[in-house]
This record gives sequence, structure tokens and C-alpha cells, in this order.
Amino acid sequence: MTNFRLNVLAYSVMLGLTASVAYAEPTNQPTNQPTNQPTNQPTNQNSNASEQLEQINVSGSTENTDTKAPPKIAETVKTAKTLEREQANNIKDIVKYETGVTVVEAGRFGQSGFAIRGVDENRVAINIDGLRQAETLSSQGFKELFEGYGNFNNTRNGAEIETLKEVNITKGADSIKNGSGSLGGSVIYKTKDARDYLLNKDYYVSYKKGYATENNQSFNTLTLAGRYKKFDVLVVTTSRNGHELENYGYKNYNDKIQGKKREKADPYKIEQDSTLLKLSFNPTENHRFTFAADLYEHRSRGQDLSYTLKYQRSGYETPEVESRHTNDKTKRRNISFSYENFSQTPFWDTLKLTYSDQRIKTRARTDEYCDAGVRHCEGTDNPTGLKLTDGKITRRDGSELQFEKKNKNNNDEYNFNRFIDTDGQVIDKGIKLGRTSETWYDCSIFNCDDKKIKVFEGNNSYGHDGKWKEVELETKTLNGKKFAKIKDTGYKIRSILPSSPGYLERLWQERDLDTNTQQLNLDLTKDFKTWHIEHNLQYGGSYNTAMKRMVNRAGNDAYDVQWWAERTLGFKTSWYAPLETPETCEGSSTWNANLCPRVDPEFSYLLPIKTTGKSVYLFDNFVITDYLSFDLGYRYDNIHYQPKYKHGITPKLPDDIVKGLFIPLKQNAKTDEDIKKNVQQNIDYIAKQNKKYKAHSYSFVSTIDPTSFLRLQLKYSKGFRTPTSDEMYFTFKHPDFTILPNTDLKPEIAKTREIAFTLHNDDWGFISTSLFKTNYKNFIDLIFKGEQDFPLVSGGSSLPFSLYQNINRDNASLKGIEINSKVFLGKMAKFMDGFNLSYKYTYQKGRMNGNIPMNAIQPKTMVYGLGYDHPSQKFGFNFYTTHVASKNPEDTYDIYAKDKNQTNTSIKWRSKSYTILDLIGYVQPIKNLTIRAGVYNLTNRKYITWDSARSIRSFGTSNVIDQSTGLGINRFYAPGRNYKMSVQFEF
Repeated sequence: MTNFRLNVLAYSVMLGLTASVAYAEPTNQPTNQPTNQPTNQPTNQNSNASEQLEQINVSGSTENTDTKAPPKIAETVKTAKTLEREQANNIKDIVKYETGVTVVEAGRFGQSGFAIRGVDENRVAINIDGLRQAETLSSQGFKELFEGYGNFNNTRNGAEIETLKEVNITKGADSIKNGSGSLGGSVIYKTKDARDYLLNKDYYVSYKKGYATENNQSFNTLTLAGRYKKFDVLVVTTSRNGHELENYGYKNYNDKIQGKKREKADPYKIEQDSTLLKLSFNPTENHRFTFAADLYEHRSRGQDLSYTLKYQRSGYETPEVESRHTNDKTKRRNISFSYENFSQTPFWDTLKLTYSDQRIKTRARTDEYCDAGVRHCEGTDNPTGLKLTDGKITRRDGSELQFEKKNKNNNDEYNFNRFIDTDGQVIDKGIKLGRTSETWYDCSIFNCDDKKIKVFEGNNSYGHDGKWKEVELETKTLNGKKFAKIKDTGYKIRSILPSSPGYLERLWQERDLDTNTQQLNLDLTKDFKTWHIEHNLQYGGSYNTAMKRMVNRAGNDAYDVQWWAERTLGFKTSWYAPLETPETCEGSSTWNANLCPRVDPEFSYLLPIKTTGKSVYLFDNFVITDYLSFDLGYRYDNIHYQPKYKHGITPKLPDDIVKGLFIPLKQNAKTDEDIKKNVQQNIDYIAKQNKKYKAHSYSFVSTIDPTSFLRLQLKYSKGFRTPTSDEMYFTFKHPDFTILPNTDLKPEIAKTREIAFTLHNDDWGFISTSLFKTNYKNFIDLIFKGEQDFPLVSGGSSLPFSLYQNINRDNASLKGIEINSKVFLGKMAKFMDGFNLSYKYTYQKGRMNGNIPMNAIQPKTMVYGLGYDHPSQKFGFNFYTTHVASKNPEDTYDIYAKDKNQTNTSIKWRSKSYTILDLIGYVQPIKNLTIRAGVYNLTNRKYITWDSARSIRSFGTSNVIDQSTGLGINRFYAPGRNYKMSVQFEF
């Protein structure tokens, strides 16, 4: 009840403040003028460059600290100035003070898109400058098999905040702007342009440096803009360096603990580089040509110390074999050319033609090796401290080797398993007595000139008891290098070397998800009147092709090679080989990563898919009177999927996941050639299944202003998402889990109905309340289809395989309420000039298939804000209070509950309610210098967000905790009190 009272109190205060002045000071200004005017026309404004970013025109009305205008229904716009003021460093910071929008957490790989209106990731569209960004492999079958093990960077790429001019966030179905993917909403990024800075002068220079304690991130941004005659250019380059996000109590947890019970965040070094270049040519004021390059790379290197599959050291009890190291990368490169025309014609006022070539690579690389140092790695373990001194094997101080005598009466017999160290201690491990035929001494490091060496001669062919014996060496040349070996003196002679291999083996695998897009856009605008109705028409179309593919690489090699490691494979020993023929890696049965490193052939789990998309759209904002206007939008999409598999060229699908799947193996098919032929037949069968989709999207918004202070907005819109290529074509065959492709999937559909009631005043601000409902249908989900017997390749009886397939599920529905308000207090009292109050609130509830909760719905959230700006903009601050309610168990659903034989289907680990206080401020001591600083989580509250809690997996090896005790969950908690600061120089 407390939260409800706070909500009602805040709403009442805002309503009272706004309504009182709305009646006291009405305004006669029309409120329904078209707001989607083009922003890129040549301009000769006389405002200075530092003010320009405040004046960016945006789609709809803006919601930020720079405006008093009421918000457009279900739409939020963040300008560059707002992002600077809030000290946003990543996409999570963009929506930090928004309600109803959060960022999906992906553990080691960071963030993966947004969650809006009960859906997330691919169901929320993301584009940058009109280009769709990479989608995840959303097939539940793929996630079941691979996502829980950290082998794929299956995330949506981010954007560099410093390059952004504007972020437009739409809640609810909206495919008019983005096409496929806009079920729950969309996030549209627009990058900066030289014209944003070159208003009354021909150059602009800015240098910004910042630091954040939550992840020790430091960043540097250099912005250069200039104009020379008919040319202008913009360069924005940013570099960021930091490490993992420090969870609450980060410095107090035991760093030695590894595995799922680890409480401290896994260590990663995180770097990000971005460069935005735009070069434009204006032959006349009505024509503009632009070349742009947007380069972005995010790198993360570290260790998965919470990984559960491999043994890792938690102390110094035994030598380490290997641990899991990560080297992940997200890389985006967009090269574009555009032409803009501002000549007014009967068909357009503005025209823009853009060609873009975008390439996105998300890479997950894991290297499994030991890095604990020579003394603690099993591969280079040398407890006796043997070393080479002047080419001879000695103790660690250079003295001759000593072993414990067998008995005091026999001075010549020793136990060669008990080594006497330089301090007199006896070591009974770490010595290998090797066969003479398998021991080769590399003459580049051993002394072969003496042609003699002291070795062990055993009393028997087995055991460790024996005597010292000096034997002769013979030299041989193998592959151009000189080696020595002991002349054959019998089976009792043994060489003396450390028992470890003498090198550290590194197993590596690298998995890329590539999305390459070429797109042509034509966008036009036209303002005109028909009778007394004003029209702001936007229309155009696009054509794009996208190739999505997976490439997997793997191999092993060696590093940290020690002096006793084998340096040659020796001679071939087979009877048919010519005498003294050097052995090769291909012919040897020895597994030696040092002498025979390998790189496996490239392979893939997915067929490469080419997607061709064509679309046309039409959007008209027409104003009938000062009190009534409508927005009508329509879009048509035609999407074609074509598998592009070429045998012998395309990375190969593993035989076992497709053989006999659709075309059965012949009964007598036992040879490799028969299996290869069947695999090709099954791949061809899948690859021939092209698929086409057609979609019609629409949007209708009515804005009614019965009075100068009251606005009513109604919205009805439709969005869609076509199945991703992996949802249709992903194939996997295994007795426990066989996934069949399904090219008969229907597009997912969303329809949103929303009504917003707004009180507003030009001087006092606004308060808006909206009610919304979204109906989803044809949700794609994975189901169990039953069992089917497949014959064994070896012949004989068959084996039952469990079959799964993606299908379209029944409907889902979500409804909720939002409040968004901002009141400027200067009219109430002179001393309050510059102060403002804001309040946001979102509550949502939704169900799938009747009564299954939707996990992507955020708990009830409220954000209170108090802000101040000095009239001369010399200093200001914002104080935010964010309250998030507990995630109720009945609003969660564990999709694995049945597999775990649980009657309780709620998710065990959920977020509790919490309240966070943030204080952010800026000061401009001189004209060209701005200092910003902030304290976040002011009260040092320990809390976990729902998006972090729901990222905890109940199976797998990554993002897991001890489910019985909860140990390891602290790793997912948000940072405690932390700080940010930045300094910016502008000229």
C-alpha cells in the first residue's frame, strides 16, 4: 500500500500544479502543428554552436530536460544534450530514468537490446540511421543447446553514445518506421552531422574526458567539425577503457573462489573504439552529397572464473590444467553515400537517397589454457627445479643431480624416484625416466659436443632403483636441425627429464555470427494543403539484402615451451618406411600440441541465409483544425529468405546433425562416401525451401485538443516480426534433442491500442496519463513433437530420437498504465525560477496462452525527479529517486519447471523492491569549459534488477549459481555507491 500511496500523492501534486495554472493562464497557440519536419535543410541560424543541440527537431514532441511541450503518445526522444546531462556511457544509461523500458542482460557478453511492453531482444526493433541492427539467434532450440555454455556471442550490438544526435524510443507495436521486429516497440538512433555544429562559424572543436568508478572506465572523445567553401566535415572519435562492472561488495569477496558459487564478478578488460566520419559537398544550397563511415568495435578479454565445466584452481593444492579465457568482439562498419535535394517540386519538398553497406560481426572466442605460471601449471610443472646449465641438466643451483642412496653400504645404487633438492629436501615426484628411443636432445640448447651424457641404468627393466652410467650420444639431422640421442645400450637405460610435457597446451574455439547488409533508401517529404486541411506527408521505400551466416573455427597449439619439451617427432618406425625418414604430424599417432598444432576446417550449425527485403511506406500528419489532427501511416513489406549453401565452399554442417534426418540412409550405406552423399541430400532438401512473407502495417493516431490546456490522444497500430532464419532453418539431430526446421512459420503480430490524457501549459509543463493494451499472436515457440525411430548407421536396430520443432503459439496480451509529467516551478515563485519536478510511472501485466506470465515485463517502476538550471546555464543539477517494486512470483514463469519435475512454475530467484537515489550536476566556470559529475546509488543500496535476476540460468555452465543455497547470486547484483565525472572543452 505504501507504494500506491506514493504514486497517488505524486500524481495529485502534479495534477494540482498543472491544472491550476492551466485554468489561470490559457494559451491560444495551436498544439497540433506537424512536428515531423525535415531537419537537414541548409540553415543560416545565428545561434551559437553550444546551443544548437538543444534545438534539434525531432519526430513528435520531445521528452527531455530541454522542452516544456507535452509528449507524443507512447514516444520518448532523448537528445544529445539530455544524454550528456545524464552522463550516459552505454545503452543501459539511455533508459536509466525511463519507465517501461529496460536493457536485456547477457552476462559475459554485456547487454542485448531492450525489453519493452513484455517482449525483448528481436521483438524490439533497433536501427541506426535507418539500418536494422544485428539480431540474435532467437530460436529456442539454439538457446537450449548453446546459449547456456557461453560459446556464442548471441547478442544485439550497441552504439557509441558520443556519436548520437538523438534516440527515439517508441513503446507499442510500430512497424511503420522499422518494418519487421517492432512488436513491443523500437529504438532508433540518429548520428550527428556537421550541420549540428556549424551554425554561425566554420569550425567546431570539442575534447571530452570522463571516468566512471562502477567499472573503472575512462573515455576520451574528440569532435572536429569544419566547413570550407562548399565542403563540410565531421569527425567524432571515442575510445573507452575499463573492466567488468563491480557488483555490490566487489572488493570484499574472495577472488580465489571459482565456479558457480563465485560471488565476485568475473574479471574482464573491456575496450571500445568508435569513429564517425561524415564528409559532405554542397554544390548549391538545394543539393547535398554525403559520404559517411561509422566504425564501432567493442572488445572484452578476461576469464570465466564462474564457469562450471572446467576444473580451476581455488588455491595452491594441485597444479592447474587449464582455465577458460575469453576474447569477445562486436564489430560494426557502415559505409554510406547519400544525396539530398531541397528543391520544392509538386512531388517533394525534401528528397533523400541513401545507399548503405553495413557489416556486423559478433564473435565469441574462448581459449582454454593454464596461466598460473610455470610453477603451478601441470603442463610445465617442474617441482624438482631441474634446469640447463651450459647445456647440461643440473639442479636449480647448477650443481649435479643427486638422488637418495638405496642403502648406506652401497654407494653406487640410488632410488631415482627420490630426488635430493639443493636444500636437502627429498622430492618424490616430477622425474621421468624416458626410453632412449623416444628421447631426442636439441643440440641448439643441449651440449652435444661432448657426445656423452650421464643417465639412469636400472637394475631391471622396470622400477626406479639403479645406478649412474655415462653413455655416448649420436647426432642426427632431422628437417634441417641437429639432434642427439643415446646410442642403443639396452632396455635398462633411461634418460632423466622432468615428467611434465614441457609446454602449455591451448585449446581455442572462435565462433562468428556475421550479418552483412546492403540497403537503398528513398525518403521524401511534402507539405501541402487540401481545402483547409494541412498535410505533412512522408513517403518512400527501401530495398535491402542481408546475408546472415555462422562460421566456427577451432584448434589447439602450445606456448610457454620449456627446455625439456620434445622438439622433434623422430624417425618413422613403420617397417615399410625408408630408413631414417623423419616422422610427420600426419603420420604420427602422438598428440603433441607443440610439434603438431592444428586448425580444424571451418564449420557451422546454421545454413547461410540471404534475406531480400522490399518496402514502401506512407505517413501523413494532417491538421483539420487547431483542435483536431490525425496521423495515418501504412507500410508494405515483402521479405524473401533464400538458403545459400554451396558444398565444398560454405562452412560445413557437421554430418551427425543432418544425416538421415529427412532422406533416410540406405540399409547398406556404411562407407564414408555413402554417409557424405546422404548428408548432402539432406542439406539440399533443407536449402531448397525458400520462403516469402508479405506484411501490411498501419498506424492511426488522433489528437484532440478541446481546450488550450487539455489534450486527448488515441492510437491504434500494428506491428509484425517475420521468423528469423534460425527459427525456420536451424537443424540438429541427437537422440536426446533433435530439432526439425519449419518453413511454415507465420509472422508474429502485435496490435496496440492506447489512449493518453494530457494537461499541459506552455509555461508550466505537462502531466500525461495513458492506458494501453497490446495483443500478440503467433508467438514462435519450441514444442516437443514426440519420438521417431532412426536406424543406426552401424546397422541393426533403430534408436528413438526426441523431436522438437518451432511452431506458432497462441495469443498473448499485455495491458498497463503510464504516467509522465514535468512541471516547471518558476511561475509559482520567483525564487523557484529554474526548478522543475518530474514524475514517471509504469505498471504492466500480461499473460501468454491464457495464464502463462511474460517474464520480460518489468516490475512496477516510479522515477521522481527534481532539477535545476541557472538562467545563464552556468550550473545545474538533477536529483532522481527511482523506486522499483518486487517481482511477484505469480508474474514469473520457469520454462524448465516441467523438466525439473516442479509443480511450482515461478522463477526461484527474483528481484526485491528497492529505491535508488542519484545526484547529477554540471558547472560551466568559463565559456569553453563544462564539468559534469554524479553520485549514483547515493545510499549504497544493495539490490538486483529483474533483468539481471532473470538472466540467471537453471542449467548450463555460464550465468549459473548454486540453486540450492543461492551462493553466487551476489555476482548479479548492481554496483553500490559509484561516481562519474567528465570534463569537456569546446571551441
